[in-house]
Amino acid sequence: MVRPGISRAVPMGILGFLTGALLVTVVRALQGMEPVWDAGVAIVFGAFFSAGFFVWGIGGFDPRLSAHGDEAHHAEEEESIDTAPPPAILTHTMWQISFAVLLLMLALAAMAALGPTLITTADSDAAVNQIGMVPVVIGNTEIIVSQLVLFVAFVGFMLISLTIAAGLIGWLITYLSRGVIESRAGEAAALPATTEPAEAGSPRRLALFVVSFVVLFAVLYLLFYYVLIGMVMPNPPGGLPLVSAVNALVFTVLILRPRWVVMVISRVAGWLANLLRSRSKPYEGVRKIQRGKRP
Repeated sequence: MVRPGISRAVPMGILGFLTGALLVTVVRALQGMEPVWDAGVAIVFGAFFSAGFFVWGIGGFDPRLSAHGDEAHHAEEEESIDTAPPPAILTHTMWQISFAVLLLMLALAAMAALGPTLITTADSDAAVNQIGMVPVVIGNTEIIVSQLVLFVAFVGFMLISLTIAAGLIGWLITYLSRGVIESRAGEAAALPATTEPAEAGSPRRLALFVVSFVVLFAVLYLLFYYVLIGMVMPNPPGGLPLVSAVNALVFTVLILRPRWVVMVISRVAGWLANLLRSRSKPYEGVRKIQRGKRP
């Protein structure tokens, strides 16, 4: 069932706190107040925004959660995961993933604080089990930020970028396959669209394909460069830009034109089969000649 719950309320509460703290910081910066960052004021505004976002995320303003009796049972049948629209399924899944990531981060933090831990360092004065502070330059201002804040910001950026990329890919696939109707019961086969016939080589379809290819390639390249490959292998063989571009190109072709991949694989398989057959032909010819010379 696609409904609000605790899996959406907790990330929304954290998002509300960050929104309140950011809003008061921006207002202080526009008014020229010093210091721009005031922890006391930011915490107060963040707490108010966090409470409102949490209530909203848990469904406090959703009239569907006020249904009772047969009405509630009917609403549950209508809002099942099988009949929900794709945007609702995407947002519901991303909230669940965000909640799971938060639980994992809390578990790692508890393990780091309580143990078991193994501390190994070459510097006797270093404290590798502590959170460090690093300078960050924003515009012309240099501020000291905790590494934990940077890690949380990176996790948030990762989740937001994955949501945007998944939504864009889903929209492209839905848009390109809008002329196909699939029957859930399996009684009807896929039917092509007859409302807007378009030729395979028409300029409109070609322009749409080029724009979709460029946009999807750019999104996948940034995703591979900063998240999927950049996090795992900062310096892969061949260079990070080249490896990210190759992966983005392969996945773009797989998403937009899977028939091309099947055609290339079939052509390569056919070429290898012909090559193996051509190598075996001389041997068969020799055997035939030898059989012909027999008395």
